[in-house]
Amino acid sequence: MTLPSSDTTESTAKTAWNDCWNSIGVHGDMSCPKLATLIHCRNCPTYSAAASAFLDRDLLAGCESEWTTHFSQNKVAENVQAVSVAVFRVGREWFALPTLALEEVAESRKMHSVPHRRNGAVAGLVNIRGELIVCLSPQKILGIDAALEASSAPGEKGRARLLVVKRDGKRVAFPVDEVVGTYRCQESDFEVPPATVTMAASAFTQKILRWQGKVIGFLDDKMLVASLNGGAA
Repeated sequence: MTLPSSDTTESTAKTAWNDCWNSIGVHGDMSCPKLATLIHCRNCPTYSAAASAFLDRDLLAGCESEWTTHFSQNKVAENVQAVSVAVFRVGREWFALPTLALEEVAESRKMHSVPHRRNGAVAGLVNIRGELIVCLSPQKILGIDAALEASSAPGEKGRARLLVVKRDGKRVAFPVDEVVGTYRCQESDFEVPPATVTMAASAFTQKILRWQGKVIGFLDDKMLVASLNGGAA
């Protein structure tokens, strides 16, 4: 969309006043004696009077219809498909979830065991604001090697967090070793997962994202919530 030109307006308006700032002022040779005390032409009454005259001038022929046409045009929405993701780490593996799917990033807390569910996707129950929520085991559902998961540096223990995901009215939580933050990506930044993705992770990984030299698995939050029924036994 092209804005109406103001060149004609400015050239015509200059004849209506003394534009001394362009000759002896800050845009000229700066020989005006008033500059010693006023410092800049913006502080001069002559400059202020010229500005008022410029704003109060009569419209040029055709100017009103030109601007009316400009503002009456339909606004064209930009087709920018941006996605906000939250990036986090489990062991040595990096993942991301849609930011809208995250209800809360909480501090790590005590987990209560669930009888007869020790070998499934459910790791236990956690108390989030007075409500017990099912906590998933990311190692189980994503197939992360326990030895690699336990190889994090000792100083990284303080970065552990608990992610709370909400989808279709259901809430689940799962522990992660670090949450880096949220980032906006374009749809074109995502790639199809390679065949080297493990069988367990491939069921939850929609796409991959390359970020700061890391390969990040973009997880399906719907599948994570659905794993409560499919992998909790």
